[in-house]
Amino acid sequence: MEKFSNFIVKNKLWISIAFLVLTIISLVCLFFVPINSDIISYLPDDMTTSEGYAFLKKTFDMESDAIVAVKGATKEQMKEITEKMQKLEGVRENGITWYGTLDNFAEMGDENGELNVGNIHINVDELVNQIKNNPDVKKLFCPKEDIYTIMVQMSVASSTNEASSILKQTKK
Repeated sequence: MEKFSNFIVKNKLWISIAFLVLTIISLVCLFFVPINSDIISYLPDDMTTSEGYAFLKKTFDMESDAIVAVKGATKEQMKEITEKMQKLEGVRENGITWYGTLDNFAEMGDENGELNVGNIHINVDELVNQIKNNPDVKKLFCPKEDIYTIMVQMSVASSTNEASSILKQTKK
């Protein structure tokens, strides 16, 4: 141990220079190391969470979702906001759902407001009214009078840089 301590004392300048050089190299390399913040990629493939994400991707081309709350907007402003959000790269086609999109269901019916699926006949207008008048649905999409929530379905994993970018753009 005495030899080691004598070596350090004798070569303190070279050791300090080597330490400084390695520190600078480490700081420079820091900017070239990609950060993998996708926690799902660290899970085993046979875990139910991994299987669930794989199902969403395969079946719906959806890897994640987010819920965004907007306070103080009118229904017309919300329509503009959601149209802009839908155009963001990484948001699934028809991946924006909010209280106003319930009105779009009415377009599925024919001129009489009926939707025929095989032997099943659905009055779409009545169904939309039932959904919109359901207090649980209303509370989900519009918890208070001046607050709307928007469900955003993304084609990128929730913990990736792309998803972070989408959420940052939604704030704008």
